[in-house]
Amino acid sequence: MKPHYLAYNMIAMLILQFFAIAQCVAQVGNVDLDRVAAAHAFLVESRTAEELLLDDKRYLPQSDDYVVQFGDKLSNEVARQKFREAFDRILSEIMGKATARFGELIDRYATVYARYFTVEELNAGTAFYRSPVGHKLLSSTATLADVLYGSYSAPEPERMQTARALVEMLKQTDPFTSALGTPAQAVAVGSGDDMKVRTDLLPEEQAEAEAGAAERLEKLTAFYARSFTVDELNSLLAFYRSPFARKMGNVQPKLDADIINLNAEWIEPFWTELETRLAEAVAEIANE
Repeated sequence: MKPHYLAYNMIAMLILQFFAIAQCVAQVGNVDLDRVAAAHAFLVESRTAEELLLDDKRYLPQSDDYVVQFGDKLSNEVARQKFREAFDRILSEIMGKATARFGELIDRYATVYARYFTVEELNAGTAFYRSPVGHKLLSSTATLADVLYGSYSAPEPERMQTARALVEMLKQTDPFTSALGTPAQAVAVGSGDDMKVRTDLLPEEQAEAEAGAAERLEKLTAFYARSFTVDELNSLLAFYRSPFARKMGNVQPKLDADIINLNAEWIEPFWTELETRLAEAVAEIANE
């Protein structure tokens, strides 16, 4: 199961503002309303909703991508600069519209989760993230920088032993941990335009890749050992061994695919408006 580690921010406030359960259950059609309500609570408490919304905003289009598209009508730097200014204004307005409807988007996320989990499973997940150790996990989960550049130092061996058991469990359920523990399957050779990727690793290269993966997992183990007590680590182990967490790990690829499709469907009207208004802006700039 993917741990969630993003801090609360303005998007979280928007989520809380628009997350009305009554609105949610009014839009779910044939999906069981109790399951949708339970999914809704889980999405908020685990900060999954917050992370999904941040993912939506992380890959916004850039003005220079459209400068290329409209290059024949933006033939000089003055015109291109006017277009960039128009782009920033139009994108900001459209994102404002999207932000005002984020509650509707999260309602749809809840219906997706409700298809995969029972009320009892979702409530178990919500209860964990409401617990002290669940709250601590949300604010303490390792980033890639922690793993790559963190220290090996850790508390007493008992913590390391329990943390190592946790990391072994996460390798089976958490894509982040699984990726860290996977040796590189290719190496880059050469430089510049002559750089190529080679997948037929030599024995010494394979050994180096495996050592690197083991080192990353050891650093992640040390991170958990420094961040949590033995009792807290055992609580995390119990949660990740639970039916809900195991099921989350199994269905995560399907969930991700459903969310991607849902996002594409939901965002399409906003992007259509963006491109229409940008084309109008280009025509206006070209006629000046």
